[in-house]
Amino acid sequence: MPIQRKRVDTKVREELGLDPNELGSAGAQRSTPLSPSAWVPQSLLLPFLLGSGEAAFVRGNLPSHLVALFVVGAAVSIVTGPQSMLFSGVRQVAIGAAAAAVTYAVGSVHRRERRLSQDLDYAARACAGRG
Repeated sequence: MPIQRKRVDTKVREELGLDPNELGSAGAQRSTPLSPSAWVPQSLLLPFLLGSGEAAFVRGNLPSHLVALFVVGAAVSIVTGPQSMLFSGVRQVAIGAAAAAVTYAVGSVHRRERRLSQDLDYAARACAGRG
């Protein structure tokens, strides 16, 4: 074992209280937290496989995102303390659903205003062409 490696092992053992032989491989430690990110592309593509429009979103994308919000909330309760996993999961779903509802409402208002603006522009061009 090289001297540098021995120094690192000693530092890890003394300062962090860990046994370097029990840490496992770095690849496994890096890939485990990232494996849930493999679901993101699937949740984005799922609505297109089920159809198109808002109905496909509701059937495919919404349930997977609600489940993901619940899992994140439940996982946070493990780290933060005495609250139950069910309470934290439901709270996270409620916060995420409220944020999604506000975003949807703002987008709907913007879409209506844009359509109205386009209709007014069309009417103005039509009147200008007649005059």
